[in-house]
Amino acid sequence: MKTGIFEEYMLEYIDGFAYERSRHNAKTATHYTNFAKKHSLLMTGGNDCHQKPLLTGTLDMPVYVTGQCG
Repeated sequence: MKTGIFEEYMLEYIDGFAYERSRHNAKTATHYTNFAKKHSLLMTGGNDCHQKPLLTGTLDMPVYVTGQCG
């Protein structure tokens, strides 16, 4: 799995990462979950939108859940 670059260069600069991806299988998801727990990182499913047409803002979600974008 590709977590070496995180450990080598990025851990001191990040609080967490979007680990949940629709293309991850169970083994990959478990690897990233364990990596995040080992390093006390926050885990999210991401807050970007891939809809067409773009329907951002259609759900009433607080900023502390979704993050603040632009």
